[in-house]
Amino acid sequence: MNQAYSIRLGNIADLPLLPQIEIAAASLFPEADLPRHLRYMAKEKATLRKAIESQRIWVACDEGGTAVGFALADEVGGLAYLEEIDVHPAHMRRGLGKRLIAAVIRWAVQGGYPALRLVTFSHLPWNAPYYASQGFVALEPASIEPAYQQLIDEDTEVGIDPVNRVVMELRLDSAS
Repeated sequence: MNQAYSIRLGNIADLPLLPQIEIAAASLFPEADLPRHLRYMAKEKATLRKAIESQRIWVACDEGGTAVGFALADEVGGLAYLEEIDVHPAHMRRGLGKRLIAAVIRWAVQGGYPALRLVTFSHLPWNAPYYASQGFVALEPASIEPAYQQLIDEDTEVGIDPVNRVVMELRLDSAS
């Protein structure tokens, strides 16, 4: 089925759908990578509300305007940070992830950030290899600043193996 999708800033009306999208997307991860207790956890609504209010969430909508994916950005260590990107499995493989990343890149460029970073799984095809296809480059572990190492440490504390985690960066200097 071919549907027309759009990308827009998130709004409060999207708030009930975002955790559902996050949980549905989490179901695709192997349990060895995303332990069972994390599969049913979603960002707190207060965190999502704050991001919506500060215009740091973009949603992918189906032709009826219903959110089917989202990207959440923030700033970490003075750089733009793609904190989360999720697309409901029923709407995957339609270019929505790429379009959501493009929205975050525009935000980062407009904000004057020299780079956009993310932390992801190094070995799953829809993670690091996908981001590499979008221009992101994996950073050497020795070059990771404390703010980004702390993100990996926080993942480790909740049960995610740090061996398969990688910090990736997209330089924006030439785009600004």
